[in-house]
Amino acid sequence: MMALTHSLASACGVALCLGTASPLLIGVGAIAGQLPDADTSHSWMGRLLFPISRRIERHWPHRTLTHSLVATAAIALLFSPVIFVSLQIWGAIVLGYSFGWFADCFTKTGVAAFWPYQARLVIPGNPRLRLSTGSRIEYLLVSVLAFTLAFSLFMNSGGGLMRSIEGWMGMPSSAVELVLSEGDRWELQAEAWGVERLTQQPITGKVYRVLAAITQLDVLLQDEEGWLYRAGQSQEAQLQVWRLRVERVQPIQVELRTLEFDDTTLNEVDPPIPKDAYLSGVLELDEEPERIPDPFHFEPLRLQGMGNGRFLAHLQSAPPDQILPLLGDSPARGRLVARRLIPSSGVRP
Repeated sequence: MMALTHSLASACGVALCLGTASPLLIGVGAIAGQLPDADTSHSWMGRLLFPISRRIERHWPHRTLTHSLVATAAIALLFSPVIFVSLQIWGAIVLGYSFGWFADCFTKTGVAAFWPYQARLVIPGNPRLRLSTGSRIEYLLVSVLAFTLAFSLFMNSGGGLMRSIEGWMGMPSSAVELVLSEGDRWELQAEAWGVERLTQQPITGKVYRVLAAITQLDVLLQDEEGWLYRAGQSQEAQLQVWRLRVERVQPIQVELRTLEFDDTTLNEVDPPIPKDAYLSGVLELDEEPERIPDPFHFEPLRLQGMGNGRFLAHLQSAPPDQILPLLGDSPARGRLVARRLIPSSGVRP
């Protein structure tokens, strides 16, 4: 079997088994897939490791010792110190080596997979269907492996095969996972299908900005008018969705600014709080702010009574234009974090 076939088979095995699109891991696997052919000085790896390959071929026939489960165990043990550097790199080595020699099971002579027993593992049973090195069938196999590798890289770059399938289907759980894993690196946008919980008005493909994951079931969305919604499948969600497709819009940088309050007001913050920030944290207030409950939207401000007329104000991803009219002139104590999502290629205003 050609060296290219070995490398592609190992690269595919690493990409599929580890669910990775990492060039490093796939490259390590592709190189490890050449190691079994170190038992012959005529191979690419054999010429590279000539002193070792020459000694091996003097004692053991081709596709015996190095093409076996015993050799795979030896490779796993030999490279075990790599585990302390990266478990995935070690896994790529072992998987790459395994798929490298297993590919030779489909050749006419097969491999001594259970060495030191000399019985050969040959697939398939019909000799006419077995591969010959450089044959048209092998070049067809190369094409299939190349397509499989490209497809697996495409799927894994989206977070893995199952996540890609779930994301394509728009499952809310997949949306939450994507927000948790990439919400600090990408501006995310969600297309939703479902109903508004109170009005039972249908939602068909409406687009929202994704702000954060609230729980494992729900995400926080913002519409074009700035209103916030809890969307998901929990009973607390304002948007009951059965399909939520999240997409990356553009890479971002997250800017965090801590705001300390000691009997000061939000309007006294210097420099002023940016309008595109989202405020989270807890403030202690001496009086209850006047507000009208809004069951149709997510309320970023939650009040907790402390007695003696004092309240704790819990803020979660609160837009300043919704909070400043309520708390802007109220002396407060505590700490808030202002979070801004700035396009990586953009200029800060």
